[in-house]
Amino acid sequence: NITVEETDLVKVVPDVEDPDGDEVNLVFSLPLNAEGVWQTDFGDAGEHVIKVTAGDAETTVGGEAVVTVTKKNQPPQIVSSTPQSRELSAHEGDEIRFSVIADDPEKQQLNVTWTVDDVQFEEGNSFDYSLDYDSAGTQRVAALISDGTDTVEREWVVSVTNVNRPPSLQWLEDIRT
Repeated sequence: NITVEETDLVKVVPDVEDPDGDEVNLVFSLPLNAEGVWQTDFGDAGEHVIKVTAGDAETTVGGEAVVTVTKKNQPPQIVSSTPQSRELSAHEGDEIRFSVIADDPEKQQLNVTWTVDDVQFEEGNSFDYSLDYDSAGTQRVAALISDGTDTVEREWVVSVTNVNRPPSLQWLEDIRT
């Protein structure tokens, strides 16, 4: 018996010989092809009985095996995201709204985590990123979408330009001379 995971390749190679030295022909039942190969896919989970027959010009013998295909998690899929451009320019003091819409092929609940330079900021389908006056430089904003097993990522690179701020003056008490 053979156990594989969805999307794995199954290749059946029986050990066959004819004691008379005759040529032996192999025949495989579906889902194997004529070479005894089956590329499994999502949705193939379950038990599959395969039959293999070996025959020479006069006699045929056969056998069966069970191929068990176990379910494999499918990662979430990002349907859309904003901003659409992955490279953004902004100024200190700006606010940028990021959002993602994702779907899971198995309809598992998704969790979206937002990070800036690998530091977690918040969770949810959208993130309002306020750039303060210490934000100048290049920053990486990422949405990490997880179904609990697999995580996919959408990333933006934000180039933040420094904004000149006026000097501050602290008022002194009236000075009398």
